[in-house]
Amino acid sequence: MLRGYVPAGFKHAYTVPVPELKDSRVKSMSYDDLKGIAISPIISKVSEHCILDRFKRYFLSFDA
Repeated sequence: MLRGYVPAGFKHAYTVPVPELKDSRVKSMSYDDLKGIAISPIISKVSEHCILDRFKRYFLSFDA
């Protein structure tokens, strides 16, 4: 944080499609039945939690 630099690896994530079926009887799927889950490197997740813990009073979040 002191250097103002984010490592290149922190910007990358793998997106994995996960089925989100609303009715288990449906046999065919479309792209509307999938949701993407981002898989990030563990070091970026640890850094994210450290930043959020330290600066959470400056962030606002609202449930929609």
